[in-house]
Amino acid sequence: MALARAARRRGERVWLTPDILPLEGWLTREIDARARSEALPRLLSSAQDWLLWRQCTAHFTAQLELVARGALAEGLRRADQLASEYLLPIAAPASGAGAEARLLYDVRRAVRSRHAAERVTTARALATELPFVGDQRAVEFAGYCTQPPFLGSIVQARSAQGFATRMRAPGNPERRAEIIAAADQSEELERIAGWCAQLLRARPQARILVVLPQAAGFRERLATLLRQALDPAAAAQGATAPDATLVSIEGGEPLSCAPLVAHALASLAILTRATDFEAVSSWLRAPYWRGPDEVARARVDIALRRAGPLELDLPALLALLQSAPLTRPATLAAARQLTGQLSAAAAQLESRSAPPREWAVCIRGALDALCFSGVRMRASYEEQTLARFNELVDEFGELAVAARSMTRDQALQTFNELAARTAFRPASGDALVTLTSRLEDPLVRYDGIWVAGLDAGAWPAPPDLNPFLSAAAQRAAGIAAASAAGRTAEARALMLGWRAAADELVLSYAARAEDLKLAPSPLLREWTREAAASDTARLPWLPARLHRDGVLESFVDDTAPAWPGGEPLPSGTRLLELQSLCAFRAVAELRLGSAPLDTPARGVSPQDRGELIHGALEELWRVLKDLQSLQALSSDELGALISRSVAQAAEKRWGNLTTPAQRRERRRASLLIGTLCELERGRASFRVRDVEHELSVLLAGGELRLRIDRIDTLADGGLAILDYKSGARKAMDWYGEHLSHPQLLAYLAAVGEEVRAVATVSIAAREVRFAGIASHADLLPELKAAEAQANGTGTDPWTASRELWRERIETLTRAFLAGSAAVAPAPHACDYCDIASLCRIADHALQTDADEALDD
Repeated sequence: MALARAARRRGERVWLTPDILPLEGWLTREIDARARSEALPRLLSSAQDWLLWRQCTAHFTAQLELVARGALAEGLRRADQLASEYLLPIAAPASGAGAEARLLYDVRRAVRSRHAAERVTTARALATELPFVGDQRAVEFAGYCTQPPFLGSIVQARSAQGFATRMRAPGNPERRAEIIAAADQSEELERIAGWCAQLLRARPQARILVVLPQAAGFRERLATLLRQALDPAAAAQGATAPDATLVSIEGGEPLSCAPLVAHALASLAILTRATDFEAVSSWLRAPYWRGPDEVARARVDIALRRAGPLELDLPALLALLQSAPLTRPATLAAARQLTGQLSAAAAQLESRSAPPREWAVCIRGALDALCFSGVRMRASYEEQTLARFNELVDEFGELAVAARSMTRDQALQTFNELAARTAFRPASGDALVTLTSRLEDPLVRYDGIWVAGLDAGAWPAPPDLNPFLSAAAQRAAGIAAASAAGRTAEARALMLGWRAAADELVLSYAARAEDLKLAPSPLLREWTREAAASDTARLPWLPARLHRDGVLESFVDDTAPAWPGGEPLPSGTRLLELQSLCAFRAVAELRLGSAPLDTPARGVSPQDRGELIHGALEELWRVLKDLQSLQALSSDELGALISRSVAQAAEKRWGNLTTPAQRRERRRASLLIGTLCELERGRASFRVRDVEHELSVLLAGGELRLRIDRIDTLADGGLAILDYKSGARKAMDWYGEHLSHPQLLAYLAAVGEEVRAVATVSIAAREVRFAGIASHADLLPELKAAEAQANGTGTDPWTASRELWRERIETLTRAFLAGSAAVAPAPHACDYCDIASLCRIADHALQTDADEALDD
């Protein structure tokens, strides 16, 4: 692109473009051209060569328990390539040699034997056997700090034929650069983004290279900062495919990590082996489908979550799709369509042995049956990803030279490994800013280059000896990575290369990485003789640094639209509970629908456990009705009645077929209910008036619909309201700022003045007990009496408390009706909150920090 722009500026309409290839690509092209007129062995592709090394490594390490056998094979292959590049002989190791050298020798010999048997080879191996490589066209090798012997032999052989061949020298530019010392790694990224934006404002057509050798996450973070700085409006819109003309990242990530490819690999896994439920759920909700539509698939996912196990294979998934409670016709149709697609895809991958080419056809057929990649409009990066994936399937089909036949599991494992080792990043065109992790000569010229992370621990890079080759031989061969001196010389050469390739050069390091203090590289001192180090003064407050006009807003309203008049309030007493905990949480959950999805649990979920006990107690008291009937039963008779009640509730909940965990839960529920019945035998006379009683109450003009577990008529004619709780018991606060059990107070307001007590009944393994408040103590076991109120105006404590509670729950209801969404949580309310991604509680903490900083 830079060459084309320069030619256009000179007024040229036609110009010669250099043919730029990596070394392996150039060797392969020239040897293939020569093979048209000479009988040469067939060249292996990179994937074929990798699989040969993988298989030979597996053969020689079969007796070892290895975690990453594929990584070991790749390490051996790289050691062989390094030895060939520096012409290091790999001979039979001596008796005292280490296991690494022996393994490399054995595996390499086995690979070479396979080459000879199949009459195949690699481009690098064949290049050492030919008199020369290439034709009379001039060749320049660039990007090498030193000339490896392998490359030197090619240059010498070509020169002997009279072919123009040379190594590009890095030159000797003036050592002049700006040195930046950032306070930490985050500040270093922000300084880079600001420098790029400033340079591009001054020179809109400039091209910038940023060398960032840290982890990939730093480059992604910097790319985001750059997009926000260069085009804040587009960044604020959150485009799925960022503008590649602004920022591009060189290199790539494993193809298996690309979302579209990850979906394809997940599809193959679901068809052939047991998979955890979350993986199936993500697969269902992915956008890469032709049908069913995304809404129907999301509803299928929600239905499966209510009944699905933690892990399931294909038969279990098909059975679940057929038995899940699907009420909407569109959702039921989607489940049937998914069942048909999965069955058709599974037929393509029947377990057998077949050559790789046949398995490649089967993989395509299975993915086609699942409507992989869909028919929706795809962005350029998705089209490129899909094209590269199709190429990968073709490459897998060509692995017959290394594997004549594979089982299904072997084929899919090999395919997954091949996708994981294939680096890919969609082409991005001529971007203003290019990010790279590679510490190497940039080859082309840039308007500006920034190299980051040059602290003393990282630059020069520490020695990195190859463990499979002799350390002495590596040092003697002049391999830069084999010694500290070699690394230092390599670093100095690279710095000269960066200087020669840019109009402006910036070198930076972070003074701190988390809690570790870092020192600058000693090599930076060689570049500060003519340019002093930049100011390292502390930057402004972090939110001020992160602010981007048009991207971040400084104010968020704490009020939602008012609740529509005339509509019943949502979710019953859950509304009061959430409003008491945090107004924002009530709006987020009840109005925005931000509730956590059901998650399959091992055994019986807490929700099922609670509903079983509620259902069993309903059945039990519909039969017993009062204390006299309870006391009239013997222990055996009561146990039998409880067992029948639990069985009836379980059948309603789970049907006739139950799992071992559900049978254990039935026994547990029977024991707990038996304990509760023994506690109730000691109560004063009572009669159960209602169970699962439905009614409504008008609070602050809003209608709240309620469902009360149980209402008892007491001996004096008053009523007691009981609310079953199967979870951990919460501490009760009847008069504090945040009411702990507002649902009981709503029940109290709805039932009327006859109520003399409200209580929760904890039914859990830790304890079975009553807890609540009443008009006088011990009206129910262990209940406290209401406290006298300061504004009671002569009324008794119970009546005054009732008036106070009515006022408090009406205040909560009024706030919800008005749309109050203030972030003001009760103590510990955030500990078990599921809307952290929506909550603005952190904004309040940041603002507090800002106020404190201003005060300082």
